[in-house]
Amino acid sequence: MGEKIVRRSEGVASNDVTLVGADASAFDADRLSEGQAAEILDVVYQSALNGVPKVSRSVEEMAQDYLAREGSPRKAAIALARWQVMKCGTSGFVTGLGGLLTLPVAIPANISSVLYVQMRMIGAIARMGGFDVKSDQVQTMVYMCLTGTTVADVVKQTGVTIGTKTATAAIKKIPGAALTKINQKIGYRLLTKFGEKGVINLGKMVPLVGGVVGGGMDVVATQAIAKSAIAMFIDGQSEDDASSCENVLPTELIAQIEAPKNVEVGACGSCLVLPGGMRELRLAPDDPDDMTCFGGRGDGYQCVVNVRPVSSDAALPMDEGLLLDGARLSLSDRQGIIAASCCKTAAGMDVAFTIVKTVKKPGGISYALTMDVRHPTGAIGIQGTFDERGTTGMRDSLVMAKLRNEGKIGPSHEGWSCDPYDCDYTSGIPMNRSEAPEYDEYFPGHPLSVCRMFVDGVLALN
Repeated sequence: MGEKIVRRSEGVASNDVTLVGADASAFDADRLSEGQAAEILDVVYQSALNGVPKVSRSVEEMAQDYLAREGSPRKAAIALARWQVMKCGTSGFVTGLGGLLTLPVAIPANISSVLYVQMRMIGAIARMGGFDVKSDQVQTMVYMCLTGTTVADVVKQTGVTIGTKTATAAIKKIPGAALTKINQKIGYRLLTKFGEKGVINLGKMVPLVGGVVGGGMDVVATQAIAKSAIAMFIDGQSEDDASSCENVLPTELIAQIEAPKNVEVGACGSCLVLPGGMRELRLAPDDPDDMTCFGGRGDGYQCVVNVRPVSSDAALPMDEGLLLDGARLSLSDRQGIIAASCCKTAAGMDVAFTIVKTVKKPGGISYALTMDVRHPTGAIGIQGTFDERGTTGMRDSLVMAKLRNEGKIGPSHEGWSCDPYDCDYTSGIPMNRSEAPEYDEYFPGHPLSVCRMFVDGVLALN
């Protein structure tokens, strides 16, 4: 029997957490002052509003793009929240963000990463609702959504008599000096509730329940925060009434996203953890006995993923140059490279994968994933096809129109297509600008977005 490759998805080891300028032992939440806690949250908040260069855009840009596409603040807020929930459930996309932030007090990078991503989501929803996200009042309201603080909790700390439960009206009546004190208390309350080893452990106090799972954030927590933000900034409800806001995702879909699958691969005893959201399919008569097959579908995509053991000799090379050359040799005139990468899983296993697109006749695009996860006795091979379903070409058309309006594409499509590794390579149908990862969040049901989330999930969960 080969070595069993099993990694639990319930959590991450504390020694995997990197810090901003300090060792893990240097972070002692109990020694933080209220002023320091407020400073930390303020720096993260300002970074969330402005974005991180080459990593994420500003809240203003993100809000305006969603509003332009969805047509109404509520639809835009739900679309943004839906992407955040789906992304949190399938990958470790926040890993390392904290290391890009320079904070007044060193805290674990996973903590600052979670704060950054959640504040960015809340801030964008506030901006969609027409709020000035740079005002002290809105900053306090963002903190309230993040920590589960109610209007009543805030009022108790001020002594101000307020005759309304509407959060906006209530917060506007609180003087600036009092807001500063409130922000200090909320920040202190948040940061001093971390567990002894720097992993988020806030219990029932805030929506951020369950901590960091496989480098990502808890789906139910993100949904709870999104509901609070939509209720407060879009619907005008108080935090107390946020439970009446509709679910961002259906309960059954949340359950699928939250349930990674442990897949026994072949007779060698190896095991792979796959992201949830797919169901096991019955094998066809001519399928190999050692294969396991899964399928999934959504409004804009359908996918089939096959998993089976692969010998070391037949596995993809752990050399990106060789990997890319091999993928190009097999391309037809209707195909193009999207990705060819060698990397490691969260547990340190070597991975090589390619994503190749095929433009189908009469229409639509299919993305083929080939991925090998190596273990001591061989590799686990993953073959997936992610196809457009329903109306096709929407991502291409909308992004092309946007870039044309911005003057980034010429009248004859100049600047639209380019091989991601060599723009001089023009064979086949090269990757186009709409297929860049930065547009995945706007088209979460597109097959390429789903394919990338699947890859991220495999890397984070194994």
